[in-house]
Amino acid sequence: MEFKHHNWLHSSSMLHALAGPNILFDMGISLIENQTDSEFVFSDHPVYLDNRRFKSEQEKFLLGIQNRGLQVFLPLSADLLLHLYDPACYRIEHDDEDSQLVQVDSPQIVNDLNGTQLINADRHIFYGQNDSEDEMQSLQDRLSESISADFAQFERHENGIPEIDRDNPILMSGPRVPDFSPRLPFIKQVVDVEHEVKRSPALARKVEKQIEAAKENAQNTSSG
Repeated sequence: MEFKHHNWLHSSSMLHALAGPNILFDMGISLIENQTDSEFVFSDHPVYLDNRRFKSEQEKFLLGIQNRGLQVFLPLSADLLLHLYDPACYRIEHDDEDSQLVQVDSPQIVNDLNGTQLINADRHIFYGQNDSEDEMQSLQDRLSESISADFAQFERHENGIPEIDRDNPILMSGPRVPDFSPRLPFIKQVVDVEHEVKRSPALARKVEKQIEAAKENAQNTSSG
């Protein structure tokens, strides 16, 4: 892979974005099928990160894509939603184990999953049914305390952070850990598991090496 670009920071960001899916290979996958008359809605920021297992115990390292306990929710259509989860922390009761399918016939569950889109939205919610507007307004009223304009958080660590092997002060940023978690009865939490910054250190190192190799190649290409 070669990047012929004079803006090195831009190229570096592209490399991390392209490598991102590889570092999720250790996650479990479920497809949630909506069998109700309501629809899954979309926001202008549809990927919802959560960590229900550890957010009551930890203050940081919860929503990184290699953090222990991570969950990812992403609507794919009006009746299908992708759920990625840390298999060490959650057990999923699939209706079809071969296809990893969970069939949902409860409007309340669909409503809660739509709540993730309201909380994550920057400005827009997209839906196809005319009667969804009333549902979204009611849901917004219910989740008003969880909906915040401050999507990101910044925290300065003066003494470094042992978990990521840094001695110098750094400024960390990232999405805020949401107060809200959808109530999904088909997901069972595993209690006997400890929090870790990296779920799969070997996988993380492999992806980091791929990124470094691509960076070196990009630097050589741009200077050539």
